[in-house]
Amino acid sequence: MRISKADKNNRRRDTREQILKIAENIIAMQGVSALSLKAIAAELGIRPPSIYTHFSGLDDITEVVSQRVYGSFSNISQKGTRPNDALGALEWHIFGLVDHMVENPAYLQLMLRDFGSVAHPDNISDAVNERIERSFENVNRVLQVGVDQGVFRTVNVESYLAHIYGSALISLCWSGISPSGGLTPVAPIQTIKEELLLLAKAYLANK
Repeated sequence: MRISKADKNNRRRDTREQILKIAENIIAMQGVSALSLKAIAAELGIRPPSIYTHFSGLDDITEVVSQRVYGSFSNISQKGTRPNDALGALEWHIFGLVDHMVENPAYLQLMLRDFGSVAHPDNISDAVNERIERSFENVNRVLQVGVDQGVFRTVNVESYLAHIYGSALISLCWSGISPSGGLTPVAPIQTIKEELLLLAKAYLANK
C-alpha cells in the first residue's frame, strides 16, 4: 500500500515530537549533560543517524526544547482569568509560575543552564531570547496594573524577575532533582508560593 505524502508528513511530525519529548524526559531525569543522540535514539528504538532526518544535531534539539521552555512561560498568563486588582494579579502570576515549574522539571534544568551562562550570550539564541522577551512583556503587564493602581512602585521587569525566578528556582531545586526527575523542594509547594508572594510584595511595595 502506497503511503500518501500527507501521511508521511504526519509521521515525520509525530517522530519529531517524540524526539523532543524524549529529550525533555532525559533532561528532567538526568540533567542537560546526559542528553545525547545515542540516548534519544535508544529510547525511541532507532539508530542515532536517523535523528538527522528531523534535526541537524543535538544542538538543534536542545535549541528547540529551549524555545518551548521559554515559549511556555510566556503562555502562563493564558491559564485562567487574571484578577483585575493588583495584588490578586500578582498572586495569580506567582502561583501560576510555581505550578508551571513544578509540572516541567526539564524546564528548570534548562533554565539553570541558561541563566548560569549569561556571560556567554551566544548560548541563548535569538529565537529563545524572543520568547524570553515575550514572557517579560506579559509579566510587565501584571506589574503595570499595580503601578496604575498606586500599589506597586515602578521597577525594571528584569530585576523583578531576577528576584522571583531566581528565588523560585533555588527553592524548588536546592535539594536537587531525584533520579526519577521529580523535584525535591526545600518546603511544601504551597509554602514556596506564599513566601514568593511575600517577597514580591515587599520588593514592589510603593513606600
